[in-house]
Amino acid sequence: MPVKLATCSYPEFDPEMGIPVRATLGAPRFSLGYVLGAVMPEAAPERWFMGQPYEDFRRRMRHKLHKLTIHRFMEKAQAIADAHGQPDGTVVLLCFENGKNKKGWCHRAIVAEWLTEQGVPCVEVGTLSPDDDTIRRQREGGGDDEPPPFEALELW
Repeated sequence: MPVKLATCSYPEFDPEMGIPVRATLGAPRFSLGYVLGAVMPEAAPERWFMGQPYEDFRRRMRHKLHKLTIHRFMEKAQAIADAHGQPDGTVVLLCFENGKNKKGWCHRAIVAEWLTEQGVPCVEVGTLSPDDDTIRRQREGGGDDEPPPFEALELW
């Protein structure tokens, strides 16, 4: 069985979900509580996409993926899973945005949409919203009065 794909945010990810793979331009500057298994720049937006209106961003992101091809995308994902000794495991593409961010969308949803259209199911495994501070702090091991470290790192 081939590798499976999923998406999630860095703070919401739990190692039981699969192999954590960075799908962002930069690495998180906050403690994750887990080690990233790989980096997949193919699933990250280009820096110049940032700040674009949604339709422009979406068009550029999809064009990038289309030029890459589903075959090469899946080869990279499979290589990551194989390198972790989990050839039929789940590669979880991670980024900074949680499911309900201020702008209402995230590049990983565009990636998941494109993958699904290509016949490769890709599901969102994160479930937290910005209002779920208590759950997030419990996962991060923080106290109730700590500011959440990732809110200030929103990229767009």
